[in-house]
Amino acid sequence: MRRRSISLCTAATVASISLGSGCTDFDREDRIEDMRVLAVRMDPPEILYSPLFLTPAAQRPPGFPLPTVDVQLEVFAFDPRGGTVRTSVQLCPDGAGDSACRLYDPAEDLAAEPPEARAQIAALLEPQVTESDIEADATPVGRVLPATTTWSITPALMDFFIADDSRGSPIPSIFPLLPRVAVEARNLSITDGAAVQKERAYKRLPIALDLTSPDLPPEVTADLASGLGITLCAEPIPDEEFALQGRAECLERRLPNHNPGLLGFKFEPDPENLTAGYLSGVAPDLGVGSLLRTDPGAALAITLVFTADAAEQY
Repeated sequence: MRRRSISLCTAATVASISLGSGCTDFDREDRIEDMRVLAVRMDPPEILYSPLFLTPAAQRPPGFPLPTVDVQLEVFAFDPRGGTVRTSVQLCPDGAGDSACRLYDPAEDLAAEPPEARAQIAALLEPQVTESDIEADATPVGRVLPATTTWSITPALMDFFIADDSRGSPIPSIFPLLPRVAVEARNLSITDGAAVQKERAYKRLPIALDLTSPDLPPEVTADLASGLGITLCAEPIPDEEFALQGRAECLERRLPNHNPGLLGFKFEPDPENLTAGYLSGVAPDLGVGSLLRTDPGAALAITLVFTADAAEQY
């Protein structure tokens, strides 16, 4: 939520609402006039972890290598005023302090981790801070760059995210872990105290247990699922059954969520009658990197064009 998009009214202004006037200092939705974080994109947007992580690292059977997942975060922040911008990106574990991660102190969590993993975990939790100048002729105008941060989620880091019980054993759960990413973009060139200087944004990274992981023999995962009260599907669920409502009889193997591939945009001939929320399998009129210019007051409608595999079934 944008914390500064609604200015606070004085008591006198609030009282004047009954006379037909009041506090109307809202940002226009169709304009970017100061610092804005429009979106935070994560790829992949979800991580599934193997049931092997439910066994302490020292007790895991040999011969079952666990993967490292590279996660890239892209921040879409803009400030058409230009200037020097400081961008901070911080990853916090599930349940770590306040929503902004500003009150999170990792010292206690690090002390509970194996000594050989502490440096790696501390590096992951350290805020990534960059400073850069917005070029006056940048395209799109005012884009804050660099905009990407990459984390490598190793098996040791996955162990850190999964909560342990009092005996140090990982706690199984069918509910995803939700570590949080906090982003702040601050324009250091803005010195006017009344002007908007910074904005924060937040995003979750779901980390979920994959009961259907191929890392273990089928009988092992079946026993684990049975202990959690779940039955695994022996065969894929027919497509027509996805349209039915109600509880499924079994859990089918699935892949982690993925971001749909964006090909570009399609012009809508009639802005009053849009064809769909998105299109796939058609050629776009505009590419992803296109710059669109139009006359003030003109009405344009464009629809997203995704690759054919954009939709996912659950």
